[in-house]
Amino acid sequence: MRSRVGAYAIEIERLAVSAGLQAEFENAVMLPQIIIQHNGGLYLAAHRDDADPGLASAKNGQAFLLMVAAIAGAFEASLNRQ
Repeated sequence: MRSRVGAYAIEIERLAVSAGLQAEFENAVMLPQIIIQHNGGLYLAAHRDDADPGLASAKNGQAFLLMVAAIAGAFEASLNRQ
C-alpha cells in the first residue's frame, strides 16, 4: 500500500506542479504528518500504563497513507476539472 500511495502522490504532485499548485500540494501533504503526530501524542498520554507503541505506530502509518491518498485524490479531481 505504501508504494502505491507514494507513486500516486508523486504523480499527482507532478500534475500539481505543472498547474502551478506546488506550494498548495506541499502544504496539504504536510497536514497528515501534523495530525498523526498530534494524535500519537494524545494516545500515548491517555494510555501511559497500557500503551502499545507498535500498534499505535502501525495504525498511524495506515491513517497517514489514507490521508495522503485522499489529498492526492482531491488534487486529482480538482486538476481534472480545470
